[in-house]
Order: sequence, then C-alpha cells, then structure tokens
Amino acid sequence: VHQANLAWNWDWRYDCAVNSESGDGAACAARHIAHWAAQGVTAWQCDSDGTAYRVLQQLIKLGIDVPNELSICGYDGLVEVWDVPQLTTVRVPFVELGRTAMHRIGARVQGVGQLPQHILVRGEWVSGMTSGPRSRG
Repeated sequence: VHQANLAWNWDWRYDCAVNSESGDGAACAARHIAHWAAQGVTAWQCDSDGTAYRVLQQLIKLGIDVPNELSICGYDGLVEVWDVPQLTTVRVPFVELGRTAMHRIGARVQGVGQLPQHILVRGEWVSGMTSGPRSRG
C-alpha cells in the first residue's frame, strides 16, 4: 500500500475472529466488506487464501458480483476451493522463507549473524478470477 502511494484507512482493517458476534467470522466479515463496498471501497486483501475463500463464498451468498463489484485477494497461495472462482492471490515462497530462516539461525549459532536484518523474499502474483478493474459505478 505504501509503495503504491495508496491511502490507508485503519477502519478498513477487520479481524474476522475478533469481531464476529455469531462465531461465523467469514459471514461477519462479508457483511463488513459489503458495508464498505457500498461506501466505495472496491478491493480487499485477506490475510490468507483460506480466509479469502470463506469470505468470497459469503459475498456470493450476499449477491455481490466478484470481481465486477468488488475485488478480493488472498495471501499465501496454499488453498484451492473448487466451488467458487479461482482466487487472485500472492503465492508466498515458503520453502525459500524456511531455507533463509535456517541460514540465519545457523549464522546466529556460529556467532556471525547480525541483528536486526531485513531480508526481502518476493511473492508471486497469481491472477485469478476474483480481481478486476476498479468499478466506475
């Protein structure tokens, strides 16, 4: 968000597990997203593909046309669900993350590692059927 120079509004962040009165976090999140979509928000990023798929199923039940009215993106690239459109996601290179962590641990054990250290590991954008151009409506 920062690198793309986009505005960030903390009110748009929503924790399904914490904010669900009914115990059904995905349905509660879908209602929250539908509310913000009516206010003009056109895209949502979920913390995982599993969450995104559950929210997507609920948005479809609410009659929201994904991706024509609203885009939704997952994060991790681990889950595929067959009864909804393929999710747009960022595939995380978990093997590379694990390998990097093990190298860092080994370096610390040997006393040659530096703290703190920034390590950039690039994810892969996976275009699915849940994102589209910003609606102009």
